[in-house]
Amino acid sequence: MPAKTYIGGMIVQSPRNAGHNNHLDVHGMVRVPLFSNRVMITAEGGWHRFGSKGFNYTHSYSQPYINLQMMLLIKNWWIMAKYNSSYNRLWGEMISSANQNLTNLGIGYTYKSMTLMAGIVNPFGNVALKSRDLSAIAGYDRIYQATGSNTLIWAGITINLRKGKSRAASQKKLENENIYESITNAKK
Repeated sequence: MPAKTYIGGMIVQSPRNAGHNNHLDVHGMVRVPLFSNRVMITAEGGWHRFGSKGFNYTHSYSQPYINLQMMLLIKNWWIMAKYNSSYNRLWGEMISSANQNLTNLGIGYTYKSMTLMAGIVNPFGNVALKSRDLSAIAGYDRIYQATGSNTLIWAGITINLRKGKSRAASQKKLENENIYESITNAKK
């Protein structure tokens, strides 16, 4: 973890390995199927706390978060809307956001063991990544705007490559012969 000090009238940031960073995360998830499993609503949320101690600083940071998802399932099609609230991390003296209130819309089609899917990320605005330096010597707040992020699209394909043979339960019992061998009797 880096540390900032004054050397010769200048601020110098250098790596110092003395210190620690702890993370405690408590979260839960609830999934509710509605309308004969045609609509799935998922809510995941929690609270996380970071503690960071370095060469000449001690910081702590806590934040609640929530992620929401709704899926509509119609035959082989699914439509998804997902929202992730900001999830910030403290490392050393830097708080940075992993995401900043992202929205994700997608659609997919499943055929046998393959699913084709596509979607758009954050169609209602741009992604903003925030960072904050908590240093007493040279702290700052910074926001990066990804100006083209409202036009980000994603596409994917998943294939289920399951292995093994499918057998009926009665056939499994017939082929499951138990043979016991011992010193006194070769077969029982």
